[in-house]
Amino acid sequence: MYRPFLTKLIKVTYIYTTCATQYSNCRTCSINYRLAPQNPFPAALEDALATYLYLIQPPEGEGLLPTDPKKIVISGDSAGGGLTMALLIAIRDAGLPLPAGAMPMCPWVDLTHSLPSILLNMMTDFLPAVGFKHAPSPALDYAQLPQRQQDTKVLEEASKKAKEAKKKHKLTIPEDEDDASQHRESIGPFGIPIPHTDDANGMYRVQFYAPNEALKLPMVSPVFDRRRLRGLPPLLVQCGKSERLRDESIYLVLQGTGTFPDKDDKQYGKPTKITLEIFVDQPHVFQVMFMWTKPTKRAVRNLAAFLAEVTGSPANVRKDGEYLSDQLLSVKEVSPRGEAVDAKTRLLEEVNEDTWNKWNARLARPSIKERIDEVRAYYHQLIDQKQ
Repeated sequence: MYRPFLTKLIKVTYIYTTCATQYSNCRTCSINYRLAPQNPFPAALEDALATYLYLIQPPEGEGLLPTDPKKIVISGDSAGGGLTMALLIAIRDAGLPLPAGAMPMCPWVDLTHSLPSILLNMMTDFLPAVGFKHAPSPALDYAQLPQRQQDTKVLEEASKKAKEAKKKHKLTIPEDEDDASQHRESIGPFGIPIPHTDDANGMYRVQFYAPNEALKLPMVSPVFDRRRLRGLPPLLVQCGKSERLRDESIYLVLQGTGTFPDKDDKQYGKPTKITLEIFVDQPHVFQVMFMWTKPTKRAVRNLAAFLAEVTGSPANVRKDGEYLSDQLLSVKEVSPRGEAVDAKTRLLEEVNEDTWNKWNARLARPSIKERIDEVRAYYHQLIDQKQ
C-alpha cells in the first residue's frame, strides 16, 4: 500500500506543479532535500539554501548562467511552506539578494501547536488529532520494502558493533535481534519511536524535525522570527478555512504586514506585502489532495498569476486582480465554487487586536507539555461529546 500511495502522491504533486508553471511560462527547480527523522533540522534548510545559492551563483565549470533572483519564486506546501518561510529568513539575515516572491501553501510555521485552530478544526481536517507524529503501523514497515545492498550491510555492521559493545557498556540487547530487518523497522519514521525526553519537564520529543528545545527557533517555527517576518519579498499565502493550521497562516500574514504594531515595531524593518487567500471548507493542502476541484483550479490559476506578476513574465491565465498593489495586506475568501470575494474587513473583525494579544500570549507560553496536554484534553472532550 505504501509505495503505490507515495508514487501517486508524487505524481499528483508533479501535475500540480506543472500546471502552475505552464500557466505562468516558468520553469521549476524541485529540491529532493533530506528528510527527518534520519536528517533533522537544519538539514532540509541547508539543502534549500544550497539550491538557492546554486541558482544565483552556480559553481565555475558547471556551464550554467546565474539566475537573476528577481526571476525566482520560492514555494512549498505544509512543512514545505514552513521551509519556504525559514529559507526566506535565512536569505534575508545572510544579506543575500531576495527572490521575487514566495508562495507558502498551508504553511506549517508553528511547531509548538499553540494557535486555536489546531483545536477548533480538529474534526474538519485529516491531520492527526494528538501531535503530528505517525503511529507505528505494520502496513508501513520499512522492512517490507526492497532494500539496497549497501543499507543492509551498514545495518548488519551496526548490529555487530552493538553486540561487541554489549560487555563493555553492559547493554541489554535481546538475542532475537539478529535480523537486520528488525533494525530497519526501528529507524524509519513509521517504526517504534525512541523516547527522547526534555530535561525541563520530562516531555517526550514532540516533532521528528527538531528537539523540543529547538521548536521556538525562527528557522524551525518561523512565527518566532525576531524581525516579525518583515523585510521579505511579496508573498501569496493560501490556506484552507477548515484546516488545523489555518491560524498559522493568518498569524504569519498579520505579523509580516505589521497589522498590529507594537512599541518596538520600527526596529523590525519594512513590512512585507502579503496576499492571503482563504479557501472555504477546504482542509490542509487541498491544492494537492483534491486536484481537480473548483477551489484547487482557482488556487493554481492564482499561483500562476502571482508567479507571472512578480517575475514580470507573461501569464497564460486570467487574473482576478493585481498582486503587486500599494496595499500591504490583501485578503480574499474563495468559496467551494471557486468564487473569490474581498475578506479583509471580515478577517480583521474576527481577529481583532484583543484576539491578536491572546494569540501572542499562547505563543509565549514556555511549556511544550502544556500545549500537548491541552490538545489531548480537547480531543478526548470531542470524543466524549460524540458518544
